[in-house]
Amino acid sequence: MFLVRFLEQQNKVLETKWSLLQEQGHTVTRKSLEPLFEAYINNLRRQLDSLVGERGRLDSELRNMQDMVEDFKNK
Repeated sequence: MFLVRFLEQQNKVLETKWSLLQEQGHTVTRKSLEPLFEAYINNLRRQLDSLVGERGRLDSELRNMQDMVEDFKNK
């Protein structure tokens, strides 16, 4: 859920930047945009990897806490 919101915000930022560039009359070729988009995509992939790792850690922590609660219930 957080990732979706983050990506939507990033998309809005890119749309705004693109509009500004078009208004200023800059001619931007596809070739010059490719490295920017590749860097942006790589950054998003790193963030996604980090979030996936964090989720795994939190899932494990949740299971441990649930086990502890069950142990206390059974005592």
